[in-house]
Amino acid sequence: MPEVNIIIKGVFEGSVPGISSAGNKTYTLSINGHLSQHGVTRPLKTPGVITVKDQLIKASSSFTIRLSDFKIKIPTLVANNISKEILIKVIIPSFTEMN
Repeated sequence: MPEVNIIIKGVFEGSVPGISSAGNKTYTLSINGHLSQHGVTRPLKTPGVITVKDQLIKASSSFTIRLSDFKIKIPTLVANNISKEILIKVIIPSFTEMN
């Protein structure tokens, strides 16, 4: 099946305690929060990697969601050609610590 890259607008609210911009370090941790898509908010717990280098913080994660969990309907005409689950990859290139 071909891979398709699309942009889905959503909101993730959560926290990652214990991360400091001091020093250079990579953290592998569990990220907890809530993901909102199409007016539906659901709890989300996913592994993530946060890298601190020269006081810049980079973050990445990936997780799978079921479209039906967010009331996303697949048109009947293409239902056999579209997965009912999608992989979401999150990459935040770099940012400074926010207080």
